[in-house]
Amino acid sequence: MLRDILRFNRQATAMVAEKGRDFLFALRVQQSLGEFIEHHRYSQEFRDWYLLPMAAAIWSCPSEQMLFVSCCHFRAVLRQPRPVASQQPAALVHC
Repeated sequence: MLRDILRFNRQATAMVAEKGRDFLFALRVQQSLGEFIEHHRYSQEFRDWYLLPMAAAIWSCPSEQMLFVSCCHFRAVLRQPRPVASQQPAALVHC
């Protein structure tokens, strides 16, 4: 699972950096988080014990719902610096 965490962090950072200059990015915007996890063959442990619980905590929703969130929105929220005590919900940013 640790390898998947490191790989996901590298991959997500690279995808954010390539926004606007890679045609394939436009195709990935339509991809859900569940499709992204499956396409890149992340482990079940990574999905169920790390990524989905973390994402569900950010969005305050059930973990299973996170599988249907757009990867674009997920990455946008993760890269927004916000104070931990902020009362404002994470904004959905259009890519």
